[in-house]
Amino acid sequence: MKRLKFILLLFVVIGLSNCSNSDDSDDDQNTDNFAELILGSWQPTSVLLNGAPEEGPCVLDWRFTYNNDGTYGSGRGGMGICGGLGGTGLYEVTGNRVLLNSAMGDVNFEYIIQTLNEDTFIYEERILTEGFPDNVRLFTCEKIEE
Repeated sequence: MKRLKFILLLFVVIGLSNCSNSDDSDDDQNTDNFAELILGSWQPTSVLLNGAPEEGPCVLDWRFTYNNDGTYGSGRGGMGICGGLGGTGLYEVTGNRVLLNSAMGDVNFEYIIQTLNEDTFIYEERILTEGFPDNVRLFTCEKIEE
């Protein structure tokens, strides 16, 4: 009887050790073509700030454009309260991460890509520059035609 219990326990342990969580975000998507997929213009459809919906009149009015030469531009469309803000700089895609360096050298960002395909770009944004709040924004963006 002890031997039967031992064998059953052994099967359970072996069975559990062979189970793994293959739901890691890095494994879900091939990152080899992220440098190509990011090219073009994107507009947020939702933004979460530290897990809660970010609110305000201009939150979804941003446009982000990534160019073939490693430069980016960001800005808010239209006139009035939402118009005129933005910036430019350089970006580099490495695996599922995008590093952005402002042309003015004042703010640097890191994006951790969760999903990137022809139509959808979902990423966490972190500000790497000292003195800024340690906030995490989760952007869900759609590709836009210019």
